[in-house]
Amino acid sequence: MREFVLVSLRGITCCVPDAREIGVVLGVGTMDVGDVRETPAMQQAYDLGASICG
Repeated sequence: MREFVLVSLRGITCCVPDAREIGVVLGVGTMDVGDVRETPAMQQAYDLGASICG
């Protein structure tokens, strides 16, 4: 399932001019609402966003 989601998202970026992948954050083991809050993925996503926006 993870591979399908990642490939699907990569397919979307192919449709956006000048889009490029700069990182991947995996929220592994997040099946229920709120599960991701208890993983390092939240901080990783924040850090990745901050590196883009400056």
